[in-house]
Amino acid sequence: MSGLSVHYLQTLRRFGEKPGLARIRFLLERLGNPQRAYPAVHVAGTNGKGSTSAMIASVLQAAGYRTGLFTSPHLVRYNERIRVDGAPIADEDLEALLGRLREEAERAAADPNVGQPTEFEVGTAAALTYFAQAAVDVAVVEVGLGGRLDATNAVEPVVSVITPIGLDHTRVLGNTLAEIAAEKAGIIKPGVPVVCALQAPEARDVIAAKAKELGAPLYLAGRDFEGRLLSAGQEGTRFAVRWRDRWLEGLQVPLLGPHQAGNGAVAVAAVQLLSEAGFPVSEDALRRGLAAVRWPGRMELYPGKPALLFDGAHNAEGAQVLAEGIRALFPGQRPVFVLGMLDEKPIDAMLRILLPLGQAAVFTAARVGRGTPADPGDLARRAQGLVPSVGVERDPLAAVELARRWAGPDGLVCVSGSLYLVGELQGLLAGELRGARE
Repeated sequence: MSGLSVHYLQTLRRFGEKPGLARIRFLLERLGNPQRAYPAVHVAGTNGKGSTSAMIASVLQAAGYRTGLFTSPHLVRYNERIRVDGAPIADEDLEALLGRLREEAERAAADPNVGQPTEFEVGTAAALTYFAQAAVDVAVVEVGLGGRLDATNAVEPVVSVITPIGLDHTRVLGNTLAEIAAEKAGIIKPGVPVVCALQAPEARDVIAAKAKELGAPLYLAGRDFEGRLLSAGQEGTRFAVRWRDRWLEGLQVPLLGPHQAGNGAVAVAAVQLLSEAGFPVSEDALRRGLAAVRWPGRMELYPGKPALLFDGAHNAEGAQVLAEGIRALFPGQRPVFVLGMLDEKPIDAMLRILLPLGQAAVFTAARVGRGTPADPGDLARRAQGLVPSVGVERDPLAAVELARRWAGPDGLVCVSGSLYLVGELQGLLAGELRGARE
């Protein structure tokens, strides 16, 4: 993305996060309501919503549909958030959209009944407009925060999806799973089918009640469909999915970790409902699409001496999934962690889950992204007693170099704690990582 676009979006960050739909509706109305030009699959949840969105989009593309995909945050470049058929939006297209949106955002800010749009709202409006310009057949849209008052809730879905819910963004969404589930369930629309992943009972009950209230057919994991893990290795994950009374055996994604069987089951269920809604997908396209999916920065392994594993786990549930993945994929291996987290996250819970698996941890802080990074020195103090060796390197690249030395050529370095940290380091190490894949 060009410097002007980057600068404009960065100026919007000072307005923070402001839940509400008035501003996004104002922007979209001024742009001719582009979101009405195509149907959407709307994906909310705490964990797994990005990889589930990527799977659905990859399958639709394999089936021959022109497919939009909107996700957040990005890892290296903002353009990654807005994709058509897997290709990020071009700099010149994003520049033109943001130039137009800047004028409309200024109009919104001048209207006391609307107010200043946020960075995420402007980005959402850009994505939904770009998808209309690109004449997509369908768009897969990942919720940014919550659901009910998220800017993406302006889309018009043919299927709604809710992935596993956990305690995250509690200052905005609520302190209990039931409160957070109520916000996520805000994406449910009257009569529109809902696919729901396995949930804690208190979250599931809230979602079920909302679906019943709105007459939205609800498809629950464990009842209407289910996933069964077949194998999880360093090359990918194999699983089977039951949809209603039929099993689809031997499905495979290149994404790592046993949890991808659950995400895959949710994606397959969503695709089956799309088929019934007028977007037929053959079993061959389903298999090809799953096999081709990419979702960088989440249990992403780069071979080397030592190997590098990147994972954007940033809450307790994500840390638990990462821990289970490490045990399954690297039995007996004790990684050196490179960890940087945001102050607002459940730091102690994450450290208790991850650090006992490691031989050492190096703490750092991302220099990009939103939120206030936790102080690396404070993280190191909180880690005492949980892992044999602890180091502090405030520069992320220096942290990786120290971790590599501690791991040795046959070891494993795991970078985690924040998608911002993962993205920053993948950008800094881009040339080396490309070489590791070739």
